[in-house]
Amino acid sequence: GEDLQSIPGVGEAIAKKATELITTGKLGYYENLKAEFPQGVTNLLAIPGIGPKTANKLSSELGISSADELEQAINDGRVAQLFRLGEKTADNILHQIQALRRKDQRIPIGEALPVVEEITVALRSIPGVKNLTAAGSLRRFRETLGDIDLMGTADNPKEVIDAFVALPHVGQVLAQGSTKASVIVSGGLQVDLRMVEHDSFGSLLQYFTGSKQHNISLRERGRKQGLKLSEYGITVIATDKLEKFSMAFITLRVIFSSLWFMAECTAAITISSSDRISCG
Repeated sequence: GEDLQSIPGVGEAIAKKATELITTGKLGYYENLKAEFPQGVTNLLAIPGIGPKTANKLSSELGISSADELEQAINDGRVAQLFRLGEKTADNILHQIQALRRKDQRIPIGEALPVVEEITVALRSIPGVKNLTAAGSLRRFRETLGDIDLMGTADNPKEVIDAFVALPHVGQVLAQGSTKASVIVSGGLQVDLRMVEHDSFGSLLQYFTGSKQHNISLRERGRKQGLKLSEYGITVIATDKLEKFSMAFITLRVIFSSLWFMAECTAAITISSSDRISCG
């Protein structure tokens, strides 16, 4: 305990708790706090949109301690009957539970490609659509996908979004705005569409292609050279000048050349003639 107190900012109380945790594997203070909450509250708090008050109400009044039990209670109407919740809140919670489950489900890329083809063919027929392509794990050609990310530009983005949510493949609209929307298509697959400015399309496509580790490596390489890489382009930190990239087919080569990027991911990066990349 005394050795820990030699660390700046660590006093007697923190040192005692750290020592207790290291020597016993438990922390009495934390265990006492957990005991104050009804069983299962922490499980409910893991669901987006459920705060402490709602979680406590669901647990204490309905005896709910898991997402499965909560889903059943929503379907049979018990959640909507609770004071200050109602049907709209119950439906929103149900959507969040379903979204969490979809994140854990992945489908083969071969099943996703026909869906993407049908959607992009339909949207490209809209006048004013200039770019429309897949991003994320689909553009990286991962073997399995959790969802589909599409990006594009158009003279009238809202018109494209409205057409997207009205496609016959769409079974449920999760969110809709003037420039982006998320839907569930037949088969339970989530598809997200984002429409951006023409002059930012290339930069945004590179950013949303990922992967996360790939972007981290790019940003770190840029930082070492006085550059800041974001979804909007490359900024020279010293002058705060932003360089945007509107052409998707040159973006990867330009950005990689600007950063002198060589593979820093756990998997090798390859750039084909179609500018497809593979990185982790």
